[in-house]
Amino acid sequence: MGSDAATRADRQAQLERVIRQRDSLARTETLIELAWDYSQQDAGRAAELVEQCLASPVDATGRARALVIRSFVEWRQGRFRSACEDAERALEDLVDDDHLWRSRAFNSLGAAAYHLGAFDEASARYEQALALVDRHGGERGGLISNIGLIHLHQGRYAEARPFFDEAFALACRAGNETHQGNIRVNLGNLEFNLGRYGAALAQYEAAAGLFESLGSDFLLGDVLIKIGSVHTMLRHDTKKALRSFRRALELLGDGNSPIELAWGYQRLAELQIELGDREGARASYEQSLAICEEHEYEGVVALCLNGLANLSLDDGDLETARKLRHRALAAARARGIQHELAWILHALGADHLEARDFGSAEEALQAAAEYLDKESVRYEASAVHRTLCDLYLARGDHPRALEHLRTHGALRADVDVDAPR
Repeated sequence: MGSDAATRADRQAQLERVIRQRDSLARTETLIELAWDYSQQDAGRAAELVEQCLASPVDATGRARALVIRSFVEWRQGRFRSACEDAERALEDLVDDDHLWRSRAFNSLGAAAYHLGAFDEASARYEQALALVDRHGGERGGLISNIGLIHLHQGRYAEARPFFDEAFALACRAGNETHQGNIRVNLGNLEFNLGRYGAALAQYEAAAGLFESLGSDFLLGDVLIKIGSVHTMLRHDTKKALRSFRRALELLGDGNSPIELAWGYQRLAELQIELGDREGARASYEQSLAICEEHEYEGVVALCLNGLANLSLDDGDLETARKLRHRALAAARARGIQHELAWILHALGADHLEARDFGSAEEALQAAAEYLDKESVRYEASAVHRTLCDLYLARGDHPRALEHLRTHGALRADVDVDAPR
């Protein structure tokens, strides 16, 4: 197969040539090559090619490589445990010096572990994969970026950036546009979490341009969700945000991208709340949760439960809101995503403040502020300090209220100029 810049038409033409080949071994080898290429951009088509390969005469090495590809397809489709099983089976049959395919198997195991929230295992698997790839190989950048992604999702933003920068340089040197786009998405996620929304949008839009030119629907759909989220946060172009979400859900609606689809409905719900469509938001949260339940995916559960708690609170149903908030908190703790945990602790603290349970409010808000201040998550930290100001005003502790108000103001002044004010 050619480079990432090869068009879908080129791949289809090559597939037609493969079908006409009489040599079954050559046909199988090319099917594997094509399936691997599709696994990076079109999970459904990759799955079809893998099954054709496994149904053909194939030696142990060819079968193991096909299982590696199927493992990639499975975790992209949210079938993480099946992905682990296929990758482990592949490693049993891949010879020790087949470094590239063993690396890909470890990479798939790392991705499955990451999505299951087993970050230590994911990091170890990525390191095993990294040790096997060529120092300047085209896939090295993607692995380094994956390690950075673990730092990102555990809230270690300063540690994440050098991994992304090194990965991007390697991907550019190798001419790997898929990896370039994916790393730009990760850099955008980093900027988004730090409250630098203008910088995040620039990275996401650059990635979208790459994915559009590559014809990768699920990668494009994923980044369009993120673009819509930025526009939702900026609150200056809700129509553009809605267009991004609608196109994303259309691109992801083939059943081959459930993880991205679950995130899409959760982010759409946030926009619907901004637009005053509360019932639409509730339906979107519930649709996201249904996808998560079907695929045993926990990645977006905490945020959906937290959103539903906010809707119940606005409806005056305090008991339901309290139960949903505590379920959200438990889901965030189980996942170990620190910034999500901080956001939910902030919401829980605000709930306690509303109920005039000042002790519980202070405990939750201080825990959220401690994490966010440490990691320089300025926009969300500023909101927490504003709520702490309200707490101490309610308690009559004016000096501490003033202290948090000043911190709030300083953090707001330091946030990206494009952030909501």
